Order: sequence, then C-alpha cells, then structure tokens
Amino acid sequence: MVAKFSRRERMPLWMVSAVPKGVFKLRAFLPGSEAQISSLISAVRVRTSSGQPGLASLTIMIDKSNRAIAATSVRKRDTSPDIANLIAQAMAPPATRPVGKLSCRGDLQRMNFPWPVLLNDAAYAAAAARRPRFRPSIILTDNEHYRSHSVEALCLEFGFTLATAPRTLSAHMVVERALSTIRKEFVDKLPGQSPSGYGRMDLGKEDLILIKDLRVLFDRWVVQIWPNVRGNY
Repeated sequence: MVAKFSRRERMPLWMVSAVPKGVFKLRAFLPGSEAQISSLISAVRVRTSSGQPGLASLTIMIDKSNRAIAATSVRKRDTSPDIANLIAQAMAPPATRPVGKLSCRGDLQRMNFPWPVLLNDAAYAAAAARRPRFRPSIILTDNEHYRSHSVEALCLEFGFTLATAPRTLSAHMVVERALSTIRKEFVDKLPGQSPSGYGRMDLGKEDLILIKDLRVLFDRWVVQIWPNVRGNY
C-alpha cells in the first residue's frame, strides 16, 4: 500500500488552517485599520524577459476590514517583495497609478486566456477609476526579512506601525486564506499551470505568460475579478 501525500498549500483550508474562535472579530473596524502582507508559497511558471522559462511569486497587501486587495507584486521567485512599493501603490490616488501595458496580447489570445475582459484596456480603466486610496494604520507581515531601513523609514514618516506576525496559524489568517483562494481561482487557471502545483513540464516557453504581462494581468484581475470572487477568507 502506497500512501498519498499532498503539499500543505494544496490541502483544504480546514485541514491546515482551522479557524480559531473569534479570529475574524479582531478590532479592524475601518478600512486601513490593519493591512496584511504575504506571498504565495506556490511558484507560477512564466516566461522571463530573456525568453526562457522561469518561476515567479505573487505578493499582496490586503485590508483586513473588507478583504480588499490594495496592492500587488509579481517578481522572480528568488527575490524579495518590495514592501515600500506595495505601500506606495496602496496610497496612490487612482489617477496617478501606473497603467501597465500588455506586451504579448496576441499570445494570450492564442492561449485561450480564461478572462478576456482583462485584455480590454478600457474595461480596466473604468474599474481602476473606482479603486479607492488606502492608508494603512498597522501593516502586518509574516516575514521579518521584509523589514528594511527604507520600509521602516517610510512607515515612520507616515505614522504606520510595521509589525511581524507571530508564528501562529491565526496571526495573519486573512491574507493566507486570500492567497489560497487566489491560487485556486487565478494561478491554477493560467496557461502552463496545473492544479497539482507542479507546472506541466511538457509545455514549451511559448505556452507561458511573459512575467511582465503577468504583473499587469494580476493587477487587473485583482481590480476587475477579485471583488466578485467568493472564497473562504
């Protein structure tokens, strides 16, 4: 008899992150009371700027009070997220936020991209105009390595409290459950990915999304699709 094992991040949430009593009743009354930052454990297969297959990691900043994602980051797997950039994204008025342009729209159409609305620049512009500014009071991260002199100086200047979550399942439950939903509803549906968490190695580099296009698409997905996603978060 051969036992079957599942990777932790592929297990149902109730198995690995049971909800402690009252975890969603902590005092985050208003938008910005607490922001949580974390990265997806599973890597995303992408095509790098050099045209070769590579791995990328997704990071989000989420508002604990209303589950709105205020900022996103897509980077190479072996690099750390730019927390200062996430804070700047969240605080920027909609009109001043950079609007990314898709480099390989034709490739995405050829791959039967599952969200055609994300390829429509006008639809994104209309949705992004309704995206509110976000000013956090407490920023909770799950990794002390996210702290740096520049991030601490930024938080000091604007009066934010930067905290590292204790190593418990309930300390930053909201962002972890949101990332689990993002993996199922976004990452697993991208070309070149698989629900098992291991990318289809038989696919060529032409079947993978360019990493800079993934940055644009993830931001658009968060703005246009995420508000209508029903997840256990």
